Amino acid sequence: MVIFSHMDFDNYVVMRFFNPVLLTTFFFVSGYLYKDNIPFLTMLRHRTRTLLWPFIVLGSILIFLSYLHSYNDKQIGLLESYGELFSQYGYVHINTMWFIPSLYLYSIGFYPLLHIKNNRIRLMVVILCMIINWFLLYIVNIPSLPWHIGWMGFAWFYMYLGKLYQKNESIIDKVMNPIWIVILLVLYIFYIVGTNRSCNFYGSPFLIDSLVLTHIGLTLMIYISKRIHNRFTMFIGGNTLLYFAFHGKCMSLVNQCFLHFNFVGNTFLEIETILLLGTILTAVLLIPICLFINRYMPFLIGKFK
Repeated sequence: MVIFSHMDFDNYVVMRFFNPVLLTTFFFVSGYLYKDNIPFLTMLRHRTRTLLWPFIVLGSILIFLSYLHSYNDKQIGLLESYGELFSQYGYVHINTMWFIPSLYLYSIGFYPLLHIKNNRIRLMVVILCMIINWFLLYIVNIPSLPWHIGWMGFAWFYMYLGKLYQKNESIIDKVMNPIWIVILLVLYIFYIVGTNRSCNFYGSPFLIDSLVLTHIGLTLMIYISKRIHNRFTMFIGGNTLLYFAFHGKCMSLVNQCFLHFNFVGNTFLEIETILLLGTILTAVLLIPICLFINRYMPFLIGKFK
């Protein structure tokens, strides 16, 4: 979905259906995988090694590659490039990696939230953080902040949903029968088509509609993902960090090839077919890069082997 959404073609129609689940799923899965049974310093060291360190190293590689060759007309200096890297305001070298430092920051604050002993109080605090975040974003209209600090409350909310699901997975999965999934899918499609708008994980001015839509979307994503088992998607899932870092370069190459051969399409169906093909080609091109780094340079992503 990330690669698809970043392709250089107009895919607004389909993205309306992706937006409620695109980032929401990332934070949900991050909460699902979050280990809360380890000491804080152990968690901090692990997150620093597997998120912050790869972000700096892979970001530096991307900056270096951009000076060798870039399809973007805008060229900036080295100091400005690193300024963009560490502030995450930039849209030239490292915009595809914003999620990594943001998750690092969110994960640190998420630890004490999970260690509130009373379950009801913990849930109330998480919901309150999300509501405060919505108020600051849509009522106060706070400006964009480095590392997307302004989305932290929403991220914690969906990370906590992921943790709740992880603790009650078997019970929830029993409720997800095909009939309910079809009903939810119809509601999901009819709402987006009927209102002609879509919600993001950081809500909407109306708050409630975005919560309902993202929850339905998450339910559909869980149901679908439970039924997809193949080596290709498992490989991507095991190398998401590298896909985040390098998909922009491979995607630009695919886009340029499409444009060079005038492979652009005119109708909606043609455009979406090209986008899907470009997404698959980009994902395939990244396979040898991931294999090489995992085998010969695992330290780049904080791994020992």
